Amino acid sequence: MIKHKIINNFIILPFVLTLFKKDRHAFNQLKFNYLYEQFFDQLIEQVQKDIIANKQLMYSKYKINVQLVERTTKTWRYKIYENSHGRIIEFTPNELKEMTITSMNDYLLKKKGVLTS
Repeated sequence: MIKHKIINNFIILPFVLTLFKKDRHAFNQLKFNYLYEQFFDQLIEQVQKDIIANKQLMYSKYKINVQLVERTTKTWRYKIYENSHGRIIEFTPNELKEMTITSMNDYLLKKKGVLTS
């Protein structure tokens, strides 16, 4: 189960990072952008740290390698190499979207608790 989460994080966290960066840019266009600037900077920094930690865990402890092998409008296929064995996992764009939304919500809820306490 831990390996499954690590693989999913490897795939999803770059999407999360990209979307938070886009959100930060969008908020910069607002008159009161300074209210949100630090919030998005902290989110982006945390996601970047989590990407690095996830990769280190994936490569050093579990010896897992993940590669995107095919991307179509209907599926995204990833090849998972683990202990010299390979397997393919597939996601639909909707599955990736839902996983990304869930992960973003997790970050936002964690950050909300930190900022309000």
